[in-house]
Amino acid sequence: MSKKDTKKPPARTTDTVKSGGSYSAKDIQVLEGLEPVRKRPGMYIGSTGVEGLHHLIWEVFDNSLDEAMAGHAKNIEVALLPDNKVRVIDDGRGIPTDIHPKTKKSALETAATTLHAGGKFSGESYKVSGGLHGVGLSVVNALSSWMRVEVSRKPDLFAQEYKIGKPLGPVKKIGKASATGTSVIFQPDPDIFKEIKFDLHAILDHLRKQAYLTKGIKIKVIDGREPIVMGEGKDKKETSSEYTFYFEGGITSYVRFLNQNYEPKNQSVFYAAKDYNGIFVEIALQYVEDLQNREIGFANNVHTIEGGMHVTGFRSAITRTLNDYARKNSYIKEKDDNLTGEDIREGLTVIISVKIKSVDLQFEGQTKGKLGNPEARTAVESVINTEFADWLERNPSEARSILEKVLLASKARLAAKAARETVLRKGALDGMTLPGKLADCSSKDPSESELFIVEGDSAGGCFFGDTKVALIDGRNLSFKELVEETKKGIQNYCYTVKENGHLGVAPILNPRITKKNTEVLKIVLDNREEIICTPDHKFMLRSGYYKEAKDLTDSDSLMPLYRKISEMGRGITIKGYEMIFNPVENYWRFTHVLSDKYNLENGVYSINDGDQRHHKDFNKLNNNPDNLVRMKKEDHIIYHTKHLKETAFRPEILEKLRKIRQSKEYRDKISNTMLKPEMRAMLSERAKKQW
Repeated sequence: MSKKDTKKPPARTTDTVKSGGSYSAKDIQVLEGLEPVRKRPGMYIGSTGVEGLHHLIWEVFDNSLDEAMAGHAKNIEVALLPDNKVRVIDDGRGIPTDIHPKTKKSALETAATTLHAGGKFSGESYKVSGGLHGVGLSVVNALSSWMRVEVSRKPDLFAQEYKIGKPLGPVKKIGKASATGTSVIFQPDPDIFKEIKFDLHAILDHLRKQAYLTKGIKIKVIDGREPIVMGEGKDKKETSSEYTFYFEGGITSYVRFLNQNYEPKNQSVFYAAKDYNGIFVEIALQYVEDLQNREIGFANNVHTIEGGMHVTGFRSAITRTLNDYARKNSYIKEKDDNLTGEDIREGLTVIISVKIKSVDLQFEGQTKGKLGNPEARTAVESVINTEFADWLERNPSEARSILEKVLLASKARLAAKAARETVLRKGALDGMTLPGKLADCSSKDPSESELFIVEGDSAGGCFFGDTKVALIDGRNLSFKELVEETKKGIQNYCYTVKENGHLGVAPILNPRITKKNTEVLKIVLDNREEIICTPDHKFMLRSGYYKEAKDLTDSDSLMPLYRKISEMGRGITIKGYEMIFNPVENYWRFTHVLSDKYNLENGVYSINDGDQRHHKDFNKLNNNPDNLVRMKKEDHIIYHTKHLKETAFRPEILEKLRKIRQSKEYRDKISNTMLKPEMRAMLSERAKKQW
């Protein structure tokens, strides 16, 4: 070993030695009063961003709401004022102002300046409350550059002001009061919140929920940041935007509000309200025609965004209850697998509200995002197991509508799962993976009954020549017609299932007459449509597996093809285009997007050609890949401008406009417009210029 290798390493030094200091008792910081809140605000309100800013309002509002839930308040007002001030008023009992025996200060000052000081720990003043940590008012005070509290304790009115959490003086009696209540006005500290901008829509949404959750309470919201000028001259006055929430229907009304844009499956909303071992459980639910679900949980009116034990209890109970009902009433057979929670929650809108004694309430985290009480799970399970099961028995038609929705979701899930797996089929093409042939067995309208066919030369088995195929160009042609068009050199395209289970587009390569005078059989679908094919023809089932025609039974369900024409709204921004449901994603896709993907994958054009997809023949239902081209946005606009005869100037459009202009409503509208003084003045001025 060399001398260099035998040298000792340099002595290690600690950070304190490097910085030239020492680490002793004097280096331990002790934060007093409300200093911890200003030092680490995120620990108390989640963040110093927009959510944390609004959390200040929620903390003060929760105190007023606790008074309402205790039966001492009927009205709460939240006002946004100039200079980023917020005022919350209630007609509750008012914060006590007498001297606190421990702090020797007014109870008002104690509540506003001391962490974990409040009337919700003993469970005597507030049996049910959301602001259980005792940090609400004091945290708002600590994070505000200024705050003022006025308390009406009949017959006296008291007030105290604060700056950054510290009193500017003692609690003073400033007048007389004929009622009781509390008014808190605060101004968030710009040193804590870099951007102070209150979102009115977020506030309205939050407070609307609270009004739904507390029957009989009236909540008023005032936006007085920028006064609205009304009238003119002597009648001119300034006012503010006002919103009032009051709901007698409670969470039942809330469910209807959330579902107002959806088609309901069960017309009557299920509602249950029951006390279980000291926990009050309220649940309202309704199924709608949608793929998404909305599960909203509350504990003592606090929105538990992350769920918790009450939501977990609901999920397990409703899954068990619906499975039991489905088996009991033969919706599913004993040999069938249970419906999963995923199946049962599709299209479900539910509000789960529990109220627990303040002394027992356990949230996970200071911002109360998740309920931690295990007994809440038991309480919710018990209510659903008894009340919902009884409701299903008493409302068989509603139960049937729900089960039909749930069973359809189950079948779609199984089909999507099977489609992801590689399906090896043995037979005429041994060992090869083949896409499926699908028949629509759900529509009652024969004109909507469509059929998938497989791409390629043959798939084993044949169809009767009059069987129609849904084409990508929007037509439904029979096999005979396909053969004739192929002879003329016309390339047609159809839908297919790709190896990854997603729907795609494929060319029909070689339709032809392959058999004569052969054995055939007839398959009758639920909608009374008939399919004639050879016994060995293989159909894809909803489960994703295949069965030969001769082996199909009444209990088999064929994989459907769902298509629709797009309408504006709910995320759709273009109208009149064909859409197709992709079972793997549980999502509607535009057919022209599938054809565009086919072109990209096959090198017909590239993304670099532009991001606008254009139908060459201006027929937006003809989604054949060879009818699509990509171009840049500006080129697309110019192209449409040059071809107005194909769009805005089409004969049917001009005829539609002509009929509108001849209508009485249109003529009356034009007449009223022309009579307006400003219009007459404009026309007069234009005439003078022309003269």
